[in-house]
Amino acid sequence: MVCKELKDPNYSAIIARKLATVHQLNVPINKEATWLVETFQSWLAQVRNYQRPKTVEKVHPLERELLAFDFEGEWARLVRLLATVPSPIVFCHNDLQEGNILLPADVTSSSDLLKIAGGKASSSTQNLDDHIVFIDFEFCAYNYRGFDLGNHFCERMFDYNNEAWPHFHAYMEEFPGEEEMRRFIGEYLRQSAEMGIAVDEQLDTEEHLLREAEFYALASHFLWILWSINNARNSKIAFGYLVCAAVLILLPGFFTNFSLSYFHRSTARRGCRRTTPTRPT
Repeated sequence: MVCKELKDPNYSAIIARKLATVHQLNVPINKEATWLVETFQSWLAQVRNYQRPKTVEKVHPLERELLAFDFEGEWARLVRLLATVPSPIVFCHNDLQEGNILLPADVTSSSDLLKIAGGKASSSTQNLDDHIVFIDFEFCAYNYRGFDLGNHFCERMFDYNNEAWPHFHAYMEEFPGEEEMRRFIGEYLRQSAEMGIAVDEQLDTEEHLLREAEFYALASHFLWILWSINNARNSKIAFGYLVCAAVLILLPGFFTNFSLSYFHRSTARRGCRRTTPTRPT
């Protein structure tokens, strides 16, 4: 899939149904929700304890400013915030972005998919769902349901199909509005009901899932910031990891104590369609 297809109503409905199905899988792994905290601790330790190769003479200014961020303090605040929003523990993909959702090779639009499935989405949901596949379960684990929802919604803002540096586009206005999120959540809940899943009258409502998604989107951004910093140091892939981390930190209202003066000079605070011309070393 490509990023713009994530918001296609037909595709989005299928993704919602398939995600509900994934969340009900009984996978023989640790079923305690330790992944979020353990991943944060592991990735933060890598960020803080990195031993820079002697061949690297200086730290890129953007990395230096990122490292000044109070990750520990913000994480403590985030944990307290998430504790106010109960979220069921389910089997999560934890990285449901455009590149991890496959379409048939001959499908160029959701209308093509409807034709292949043999009719309208409302009358042939199983046929439709069978034509979209989730892949790359590298980060899968039992986790809080809200993380998968919030993370997927966040991925609508990041288009990784950019041949030029930094090899992604960030469109902050593409985070789904309430109506779009409700449509996705409604489809998710309908699929869960069709599967005979017991309904919790407090947790399994549109209002509550909407709240889960919005709160756990913060956790999603937090983890991918740390991931980006670590990959900027270690990955051989040509990608603007530091720019990506900076964009995530600058998302309005997500973090409270940090200002990236270097990044402010290089790219737009909102919309973030421009990118820094300075390649991190």
